[in-house]
Amino acid sequence: MSEGARSRVVVFGDVIDDIVVRPHRGPFVDVNTAASIRQLPGGAAANFSAWLGSAGVAVDFIGRVGAIDCEYHAGFLAHFGVRAHLTPDATRPTDTIIVIVDENDSRTVLTERGANRVLTPNDVPDTLLDGATSVLVPNLAEGRVLIGLVEPLAVAARLAQSFPLVALTLGAEGTIVAARGQTVLVPVVRLERADTTGVGDAFSAGFVAAWLDDATSEAAAHAGARLAARAIAIVGGRPA
Repeated sequence: MSEGARSRVVVFGDVIDDIVVRPHRGPFVDVNTAASIRQLPGGAAANFSAWLGSAGVAVDFIGRVGAIDCEYHAGFLAHFGVRAHLTPDATRPTDTIIVIVDENDSRTVLTERGANRVLTPNDVPDTLLDGATSVLVPNLAEGRVLIGLVEPLAVAARLAQSFPLVALTLGAEGTIVAARGQTVLVPVVRLERADTTGVGDAFSAGFVAAWLDDATSEAAAHAGARLAARAIAIVGGRPA
């Protein structure tokens, strides 16, 4: 994510077709099983863009999809005011994730990596990055991979040595915000859960939107938590 003069935010990353399956029973081998099946636009970066757009921030999203899906995904993003720059891939399909949800809300996730596999920073026009600054909002697993440390506070502090502002999301444990040598843990807002898909993306959007309005890092994290609370109450990874 990068920002220039508050006017527009540039987001670079994945856009995915999410297919959510909830069998009504079973499922059983070699038997047709009744189920609720929904196809929804997804992808962490695209979801983040949609939540950011819904918060009133002007967004340019850069991604790659199968050639036949450009208008489909661009249209969904445009609904939230996001300007999509999608590279059509003539040989690879749009990434697809199938999520099978059982009666206990446990999930089996099947993933096909398609067009996103060849998305590179070279797909980002230099003109969109003039005067940019960076904010890093990883989850704990991503932070551990980037840094090679395990303890969350240590991960956040080390990341903050390379980025001016870091918000390390910890799921139900909240978020660690690190900036200017200081770290603070911000708790989540706890509400009845409908679907956890895209909750981290919503947090990131609320956090960045508030930060762009000159909120303190702690206040921005609270704004992110409030938007995440909205996301967890709806089905799907984007605003209703």
